[in-house]
Amino acid sequence: MSNMFQTHYRTLAEMPAPLAAVVEQCAYDYGNSYDAYLVVESGREYFLASGEPGCVGFTRHGSYAHVVGGLLTAPAHRHELLREFLAFAHRERLHVSFYNVAERDVAFYRRQGFQLTKWGEDPVIDLRTTTWQGKAFEWLRRQENFCRRQGVEICEIVPDADDPDFRDHTSHELNDVSQSHLRATKHGRELGMLVSRFNPLDLKRRRLWVARREGRVEAFIVGNPCAGGREWAIETYRRRAEATRGVMPALMMAAMRQMQREGIEGVSLCLIPCLRCETPTEGDSALVRRGLSFWWRHGNWLFDMRGIYHYKSRFRPEFRPMYVAASPRITFGSMRSCLRKWEVCRPNPAALMRSMGQWLQKLAPRRSLAAPTTPTPTRPRPEPQTVSQRGLRIDPASTVRTSAAPAPQREMIAPREASPVRAAIESSWSVEA
Repeated sequence: MSNMFQTHYRTLAEMPAPLAAVVEQCAYDYGNSYDAYLVVESGREYFLASGEPGCVGFTRHGSYAHVVGGLLTAPAHRHELLREFLAFAHRERLHVSFYNVAERDVAFYRRQGFQLTKWGEDPVIDLRTTTWQGKAFEWLRRQENFCRRQGVEICEIVPDADDPDFRDHTSHELNDVSQSHLRATKHGRELGMLVSRFNPLDLKRRRLWVARREGRVEAFIVGNPCAGGREWAIETYRRRAEATRGVMPALMMAAMRQMQREGIEGVSLCLIPCLRCETPTEGDSALVRRGLSFWWRHGNWLFDMRGIYHYKSRFRPEFRPMYVAASPRITFGSMRSCLRKWEVCRPNPAALMRSMGQWLQKLAPRRSLAAPTTPTPTRPRPEPQTVSQRGLRIDPASTVRTSAAPAPQREMIAPREASPVRAAIESSWSVEA
């Protein structure tokens, strides 16, 4: 049975259903960043722990293994899971890199011999203390009020693939919005590895908010669960080119106000790459640090980090440093492999030329973009709990269904000792053995 725990799967499709359920549960319970829930998507490989439930999802590119989502297991078992995964990587002759390592985990990875280099910051809104009042949030309230006057209606919907109306109508409209948004980007498509692929019929425990005007969907956002549902990450946001001005910040504000009423602790707006990476840290890679700093200053025509920072800073978040941890060290080859899998350096030529023209026309206004300052110390994120805590989260006053059928309730997660998934896994192990 011990050997069955250490099974390596090259795709999620070849994994038995009970084990796939464990991967999803681990991502929900123990994911500590916006990208943890990406392990439930296709295009990744999986390494499963031999003891307590836990997994590592990674993308292989040549001799490099890029881990997105981190060590998805209880804090007490992370060391053992990392030891087993590194032994597996050694057998496979893989160079391992973990992305989006939080500040509180830096010492843990250094003790295991990893080299850590800061590569950006994660903006997080603390919903326990944010009031949305005062001059600091004036611009956001103006967007809300303008959209309200224009007749924009915002609500959360349940993405139920078994609901005929959602499956046959709403999902197609969401895909149309998504394609309209992507065509206007420099890449003309979804990026890879560090970014989720939008599939409205397979969102699992993600949450979906839409903005409609005169019955037509103008924009939507998708929230990924973090830390057992105590935090969420707005990781996907799409809008039509002709959408109402200010619809995206209004949509994000509506979602955060709803989550605040539900008792959610915080919302991540997802990584801003290259932000404040010019300062050396203990044992970091000078090559990567200088490359990120150069990209921040001169690479915004390809991927607009400064514009992303300007927009997300309007929500007045706390900025949490994020690191890349590499074993044994970060190399030029590992970072080149990361960029290739991320696909950020592969723009669509026609879209890039069109975007470059628009970018040059906005050079003067861009001089007024918000400039990063020295961040204030942030409160450490609490350790993930071993039992899911989300329960029923939908606010009936702000949630609608896409048909007259009653909305399915979100199931409560039972304690792990009594988990039917756990029993099914042990059963599958005994059958396979």
